[in-house]
Amino acid sequence: MHSAVASDLWRERTTDANGPCLPTDGVKRRGEHDHPPDIAKCEVMKAIASMRKCPRDEPHTPVYQIYNAEAAKLISSGVDFVTNIPRFHSVKHGLYYQRHLFMPNLPSQREDIVLEGVYTKTMDGKDFLAFDSQPQNRIIGYATVDNLRLLCESTDVQRDGTFKTVPKLFHQLYTLRNWQQQGDSACDVCSAPQQTQGNIQRLVPEDQFEM
Repeated sequence: MHSAVASDLWRERTTDANGPCLPTDGVKRRGEHDHPPDIAKCEVMKAIASMRKCPRDEPHTPVYQIYNAEAAKLISSGVDFVTNIPRFHSVKHGLYYQRHLFMPNLPSQREDIVLEGVYTKTMDGKDFLAFDSQPQNRIIGYATVDNLRLLCESTDVQRDGTFKTVPKLFHQLYTLRNWQQQGDSACDVCSAPQQTQGNIQRLVPEDQFEM
């Protein structure tokens, strides 16, 4: 600076020094913000923080449901919010990480499976674990008391097996379903380690079993 006033306010920097000029008191002063905050981005950041908190508070709620619930709130707020909503695939890893912090690791073998508490009930608190044949050649059956009653009262029971949606530690997901005249249905879903006639006979009485 060339003026005396300027020399009092600012310290000179050597020509080979990098960096800004500083006031003589050594305090760097920043300019004041003169633009309004981006409300949409702020609300989206709040929503993302809420998404990450929900898996800790509600560890058994599916992650995609948590995302959809928070995204729906933003969508109802206006177009500006919609354009700032992150896609599910960009936030799902963080959500799953938060949930895994409060949930046990998946078992590596059937003998390690422990079913108790929330893992034996439906979302509305009804008993859902019908039987568990542990330990070897393990079969797990799920059904509510009402579903079992309807199955026992039914004269016709349909059976079906699938392999695509079964957990990795099991071979087959086997379903028992009845159809009533009113159109109501009940199902008993079981996981079997192998697709054998012996395993299926353990689920269905021999006098009703047909290959």
